[in-house]
Amino acid sequence: MAGDGEPGQRPGLSGAVAGGARERGSVGQKGGAVSLAGSAEQGAVEGAGGVRVAEDSVDEDSPAYWLCQKVVFSLGEIGTPEAREHLRRMTTLSWPDVVRWHAAVELGVEDELGFDEEQMLR
Repeated sequence: MAGDGEPGQRPGLSGAVAGGARERGSVGQKGGAVSLAGSAEQGAVEGAGGVRVAEDSVDEDSPAYWLCQKVVFSLGEIGTPEAREHLRRMTTLSWPDVVRWHAAVELGVEDELGFDEEQMLR
């Protein structure tokens, strides 16, 4: 494991998986890689890789944004400060409302951001 990042860190397997998903395959195939990325190991590399997958796929992921939702749920499961920061960025207006809402729910700030749960679940 030496030479694979900072001392004491596990190698970036899931970052590589997420990167591979970004380069090829359908949204469904990418979703499997995101699930693996979210559960394989903890940390910023995985979160960043998942967010890049979501960013690259947001247009083809419309209207339900299933892949983006998987990224959000994976980031919530990772739960590190870096993952939470990625989630916070996904609550900004640059993301579709559905994605923003799911990210806000993971952070527990959906009411603060003014989301109406009934409207979002339609």
